[in-house]
Amino acid sequence: YSVSISGNILAASAPGIYSDEIVYIFTYSTGNWGFHQQITANDPSPLNRNFGVSLKISGNTLVVGRAGEARSGFDEGSAFIYVN
Repeated sequence: YSVSISGNILAASAPGIYSDEIVYIFTYSTGNWGFHQQITANDPSPLNRNFGVSLKISGNTLVVGRAGEARSGFDEGSAFIYVN
């Protein structure tokens, strides 16, 4: 599981729990956290089970990590950058 908070925005994930990995975005307003949107990997990799293994949000930028890709024979990873 991974969680990152910046100001009134929270990103949360549970990689490996579901078949389609999703990062959930919540916003804080008037004393409550509410669902804002969900983000999925933007490529068709069968390795999306690790999408969201790490998260970092700062201001309007979110970085989502995906571990365990072995595209060149090494245990590599990817970083997806989203800007709102």
